[in-house]
Amino acid sequence: MTRSEINQTIYGSMRHALAGCLGLLLCLSLSRCEMPTGSPDFSFESSVQAPLLLEKTFVVLGPREGVDALIDTTRRSSDTLFRATSDDVLAIVTQKDLENFIKLDELSRTLAERATPAPVSVTASVDDILEQNLSASYSFDLQVLRIAPLALVDTTMPVPVLPLEASIPSPPARLDLGTEFIDLQEGTEVVLSDATGGVNELHVSLYNGLDVPLTDSRAASPPRLRIRYADSGALLQEVVLERVPQPGETVTGMASLAGKRLVPELIYELDLGTTGGAAQPSGTIQLQVWTTTLEADRARAAVPGQTVQVERQRIAVAGESQLVGAVLASSELTLTLHNQLPVALQIESLQIRTREPMGGYPAGYAALQLGPVAVGPGETVTVPVQLEVISREVDAVATVSTSGSAMPVALSAADHLEISLQGPVQFEQLDFYPRGETFRGNGSIPIQSGDISFAIGDYVTLADGQLVLENLLEILNMNLDTLLLSFPDVRRPPYGPGDTLVVRFVRGVSENPLQYLFDIEESSLATKTVALRGMRLYPVQNALRYRIYGRLGFSSQVHTLNASDSIRVTVRLEGMDLDEVRVQAHHLIANLNDDINGDRLLDVALDKEARVSRLDGLGELGRRIKGLRVQGPELVLSLTTNIVGNATFYLAIQGRSADGSTAFLQGRGAYAVSANDTIIMPLVYKGVPLEATQLIRLPFEGANLPDRPVTRTYVLNETNSNVVDFLSLLPQELRVVGRVALTGTVHLRKPLEVTAQAGLHIPMNIAGDAIQLQDTIALDLSTLDLPADPEQDVMVEEARLTFRYANRIPLTAVTQLTLLDEYDRSLGIRIPEDTSLRIAAAPVDHQGFSVTYREGETSVVLTQEQLARLKQGQKAQLVLRIEAPAAQKAAVKVRATDAIRLQLQGYFRYRMRVH
Repeated sequence: MTRSEINQTIYGSMRHALAGCLGLLLCLSLSRCEMPTGSPDFSFESSVQAPLLLEKTFVVLGPREGVDALIDTTRRSSDTLFRATSDDVLAIVTQKDLENFIKLDELSRTLAERATPAPVSVTASVDDILEQNLSASYSFDLQVLRIAPLALVDTTMPVPVLPLEASIPSPPARLDLGTEFIDLQEGTEVVLSDATGGVNELHVSLYNGLDVPLTDSRAASPPRLRIRYADSGALLQEVVLERVPQPGETVTGMASLAGKRLVPELIYELDLGTTGGAAQPSGTIQLQVWTTTLEADRARAAVPGQTVQVERQRIAVAGESQLVGAVLASSELTLTLHNQLPVALQIESLQIRTREPMGGYPAGYAALQLGPVAVGPGETVTVPVQLEVISREVDAVATVSTSGSAMPVALSAADHLEISLQGPVQFEQLDFYPRGETFRGNGSIPIQSGDISFAIGDYVTLADGQLVLENLLEILNMNLDTLLLSFPDVRRPPYGPGDTLVVRFVRGVSENPLQYLFDIEESSLATKTVALRGMRLYPVQNALRYRIYGRLGFSSQVHTLNASDSIRVTVRLEGMDLDEVRVQAHHLIANLNDDINGDRLLDVALDKEARVSRLDGLGELGRRIKGLRVQGPELVLSLTTNIVGNATFYLAIQGRSADGSTAFLQGRGAYAVSANDTIIMPLVYKGVPLEATQLIRLPFEGANLPDRPVTRTYVLNETNSNVVDFLSLLPQELRVVGRVALTGTVHLRKPLEVTAQAGLHIPMNIAGDAIQLQDTIALDLSTLDLPADPEQDVMVEEARLTFRYANRIPLTAVTQLTLLDEYDRSLGIRIPEDTSLRIAAAPVDHQGFSVTYREGETSVVLTQEQLARLKQGQKAQLVLRIEAPAAQKAAVKVRATDAIRLQLQGYFRYRMRVH
């Protein structure tokens, strides 16, 4: 029978009793003859024990059939949160994926930032063009051993008889030789050259003053003259006159001496005859023998002491460009003097003079002045010299002296004093005709980072990024034809040494950035961008090398190039996003969270900066349980990642419970953070720096390869952390900010795999602090029949509520029950009324398990005002605080089946009034 039915039954019985009493009174009144003199007052009392208003049994873990649970495992948030061990001991056991526990985006960005070189202005000077080798050579040579025309014979003589073959007496010829350089005297032997055509000719003239025609001695041809060497009699040359001279006629003859050996002493033989046979003519003949200028290849002659001044004009100066003129900044020129003559020479002075004005220097400027320098016979002497200016043609003027040689020496027409100028120079200014000259420059763009470096084989592969070329400036007085910027350490796929990134600027081409090709005419002072997506950087000694190649065009106009001329461009890398990186880390520190507000701090209180993970099961439990303090819990953190390298995570892990209470996870021992560690300085809570005792340090040994993720597990217990305090909070939310320090070889490859799991094992070994549960139970008291009006015949004269309990949980329970209306407003009825009911803990055995129930009850008497509000009751708010007894020294063990039974029962005494 329900509570409503019982109430109706009680009320019906009272009505029947009241009706019977009224009938009896009526009969008595009708049987009397006189009226009553006062007001009759009859009453009837009946006391009824009302049925239970509320009965509730709570097991610790459930629910079970017909029994509610303090911890409802049918809730989605708690269905896998609790486990009972083999002996039915309750424990919180859960495994939770922490989706936002740690992210490595900031590490990737930090590495990209560290690997990005600062913008740098790269420059290529035109030194390759201005650094040239100059050469000029000339000689002061004998050129030709020249003998002035010689008069060998000039005689008039009688001819007493014909035919005649007679030697004509003549003095020795003086073979004095003149040259283009020095003079030679008293030549003892000369070998004439093969030159002809007016030189090296022997001429004979014969005047016939006889009275008969003249022939040779055989009367077969014109007269003959034979010239023989006096020392050997050998024939030097024979001259046959042109015709037979008649009396009074002069006839000549000529023969070449080219290639002949000539000496001073010669014999001249005249061969004469006449056509009539033997004759004794009367008269005389005149014979003349002479030479034209003689040119000799070789000679033996004495060299007199002498001083000569010689000059060479329009000596060509050759450089690597088609030189017009140049001003020199420096030079390493050598003047070489080579004396091929058989006598010593003294260069008293030597001047090299420009023929054209150049850079403020006038034409005829003495660019070189040298002297004195001695050069022995057959000797070579080198002299370092400096030039200030040069022109494409120069004049050389020298004063040369020699002490000569008294004894004849052998000379050759090829003998000379050779002078050559040669060596590298650095031009300050160069006037020239451009002919496609090239220049090169190189250097490196430093990656200025103290916490990373690149070893051989280390690299960065870019998911994105740009190479920006800004302010491309050509400071030249001529247009470039081609400019190449190459970056040997920036490679395109497949990343071989030959896959260098080359940016080309070519005159007159259609630009194609995808092919790294630009028009040089459109590029001056412009910004050009090259996409680096998919490229790989191989820094060498923490720098990216660059090379610049430039080529000039061709021009028929003279152009001027100065030492200050150059190619300059600002190079920067921007927007670098790493796809893969292998680098050497030297305590590289990176944030694990975004610094959203840019204050260089990571605030665990800021939702936009902290990583937030939810532990929904503990959150629901935390809303029902207050003041839990556990013993022997474990928090198992598992981190899985494909990072290669040794890392240390410095984390501020804040747990936040359902009511907003917070606690930080503190590392101890190997996981403790030193207060002196500067890495923790940016970690704050509401702007206040966190103490080392509010942080935990987790060393992490990374994977061997980025495609083989590794999992590292950290078992946190009360020896290495404050996990007891932390988990006693029953946090529903984990808020994390942190930083990471890396050392050694670090290898990252996207996607960066970082997953985290939290495993909880919390045995329900309760000690010390209290557990507070709060539950609201549906309770409908509107059907109670509780007349409280004094004018009515029936009313409730006394009402009380009795709260009974039976506790088999081995913990003290402190409870209070408050009745609420449908709007959760208190009816002002609490049981107990003023203080909470303290229920003693169930008795336990030596192991801490409960062995039986602890029972008891308490009551509250309702006032008429409370009774009037009682029927508005729709809910009962139960507050149950479970705590260890004050005298308890060891933790008790709570089983899933441990229960507490609660009953609320009403007692009502009714009064019936009869009039």
